[in-house]
Amino acid sequence: MTWDTTATAQRELHKGFLYSNGKMYKNSFVTHRSNGVIWISTPHFPYRYLTFLMQNYHTGDVNLFWEDIKENALQRVKAYKAKTKNTN
Repeated sequence: MTWDTTATAQRELHKGFLYSNGKMYKNSFVTHRSNGVIWISTPHFPYRYLTFLMQNYHTGDVNLFWEDIKENALQRVKAYKAKTKNTN
């Protein structure tokens, strides 16, 4: 969620995940990086009781960080366009 080497990112930094009902849920979990692995807390959203049945969140890797990835991609495109504009 921080796109840097910060070990922990608090819930407030989570931009949102896309759930199977098509809704976006912001500030849903805390991330913690340890030994190259990102761990997340149990997501807080209306259907979180279903997460207790899951032992592996990998099926939703992209969905869990949907808005974070989207925002980062837009920032990268903007930076690339600015860089290429300045070199022409």
